[in-house]
Amino acid sequence: MGFFRHTKKDTTVCVVDIGSASIGVALVTLRHNDAPLVHDTYRESFLVSNDTTGFVALSRAMYTTLTNVLNIFATREAYKKYGGDIDNAYITFSSPWYMSQTKLVKYGGTDSFSVSKEIIETALEKEVERFSHELYDRKKTKNSDVGEIIDRSIIDIRLNGYSVDDVIAQTVQSMELKIFFSAVSKEVHTKVLRILEDVYGIRDGEVHSLPLVLFTVAEGLIATDDIFTILDVTGDVTDASIIKHGVLVETVSFPLGKDNVILEVAKVFAVSPAQATSLLTLYGLGKSDVATTIKIESVLDTVLTEARRIGEHVCNDLWTTRIVPKQAFIIADSELTSWMNEYKKKKNMPVQCITWHTLEFHILGEKVLAPFVDNAPKIKRDAFLSIQAIFANILTLR
Repeated sequence: MGFFRHTKKDTTVCVVDIGSASIGVALVTLRHNDAPLVHDTYRESFLVSNDTTGFVALSRAMYTTLTNVLNIFATREAYKKYGGDIDNAYITFSSPWYMSQTKLVKYGGTDSFSVSKEIIETALEKEVERFSHELYDRKKTKNSDVGEIIDRSIIDIRLNGYSVDDVIAQTVQSMELKIFFSAVSKEVHTKVLRILEDVYGIRDGEVHSLPLVLFTVAEGLIATDDIFTILDVTGDVTDASIIKHGVLVETVSFPLGKDNVILEVAKVFAVSPAQATSLLTLYGLGKSDVATTIKIESVLDTVLTEARRIGEHVCNDLWTTRIVPKQAFIIADSELTSWMNEYKKKKNMPVQCITWHTLEFHILGEKVLAPFVDNAPKIKRDAFLSIQAIFANILTLR
């Protein structure tokens, strides 16, 4: 897997999470033969005003918030202590900032051949060129910005139909490469890196999409089954990534997220979204009265019914290709995680049934992530930033 770099020294990095409705930043020491240490985190939400819509308005709100978050973070004690030692930045884009694709490349014919690094790199570069042409064609047909490829990772190699650990110099008749691509708008990519350089003086940070980050962490450290799905729940959208036998097979998105819960609670209680969030916070802490708890859980029942309906549709489509996940890992912000944990506890739900298939849910919160990341005392823990710190540790030190 050619995108790993090896080093035997500890290194301090900045981790930036760019989501659909918030931006988070963390200062992390990546430690050789140990879990990464998160010194501090900071996150800030951003909103697009009601009188502006579209990707341009969303991008402008994101740029403003990113600049503000980086500047505020630079005034904090952890940054004053460790910020001068920053070697690199790891930037992760969540939906809707990226597009992704997994491609299967078959190589070989009637004659046997010896697998070499050159053959693999040539095949990868050809697919990169094809994907670049697809992005350009998309620009022409949809009048959109040209995409900047941020992930071009070989996530599986099979020789004569089998996965093997050491592929170089093997004599085979066929080779299959599974390649994961993702891209972001070139304008967004350029602007984010420029802001990072202007505020922190960091040039050319490493940029990835969240599906690759989640896949790398879950597949390498957490998942116990060969087929699983990762649900990345953001403000207004959820991305479902399907992993089979160590391969990121597909990523699909559907319009359901944290904001749906808040707006439904606001509607039921006839209050503002801010007041609804406060009610949900009390519920997540287990401090709601009985009547409020019943109403909130009724809303969560409704939202989960819709999620189940969408899940059935996705799973039925995947069934035709015999990709049936058994485990689901949910990643969400700390607020939504607390609501889901309380709901799961009250409902006594170890698993969630989706028609003919039983899907075992795991919330990627601090309890699950604790063995793989260390946090400095008293900092605000952030599951998204913790996972991205683990990912950076894998990339840099494995």
